[in-house]
Amino acid sequence: MPEELLARTFGAFESLVALTVAIGSLVTPPVIHLLGLRGALVVLGLVAPALVALSWRRLRRIDASIAHRDEEVEVLNKVGIFRPLPMPAIDVLALHVDHTEVPAGREVIHQGARGDRFYVIKDGEAEVIGDGRLIRTMGPGEGFGEIALLRDTPRTTTVRARTPLRLYTLDRLDFVSAVSGYQSSGREADTLMLDRLGTFDPRRGSTN
Repeated sequence: MPEELLARTFGAFESLVALTVAIGSLVTPPVIHLLGLRGALVVLGLVAPALVALSWRRLRRIDASIAHRDEEVEVLNKVGIFRPLPMPAIDVLALHVDHTEVPAGREVIHQGARGDRFYVIKDGEAEVIGDGRLIRTMGPGEGFGEIALLRDTPRTTTVRARTPLRLYTLDRLDFVSAVSGYQSSGREADTLMLDRLGTFDPRRGSTN
């Protein structure tokens, strides 16, 4: 859920806990009076298993979604710009990840275009091209597209699929909120951008 709702969610959860304790304290004495201590323990003890049985399909779907998110968390943790982030922040990013596939030879982003997403390579290789020249190649666990998002500039290079690509993508708001929300990640982002612009800056071309 969005971070701005977490405080209200935990408040609602604690209120619900207090409410159920209050209901239990009201219900238990009459049940003991009617069924005796052993009968009350059996009846009240069956409430939780019965609720689990009724919610079983929903719980299985939740388990499946968490297992799927574990894969996304594992890939995001490999991205240098995200490594300083605490696990809860990575987990939130994983919730907002979209998936896309790009065939070999197709451009993912184009130099000079407006940037609105950050990309992470899950599988495959991509070529980074600046002013028509190959700058470097990237593989699984590497991300790209951060300069346009963090500096609000056009794309500085073109990235093209060298092989079929499976990508995770994050929109501008989710990416910028995560990176700028933590000083350590912000420093990592600055270092990465300076390194990449030191290798190729569209204003002056390749420096290698």
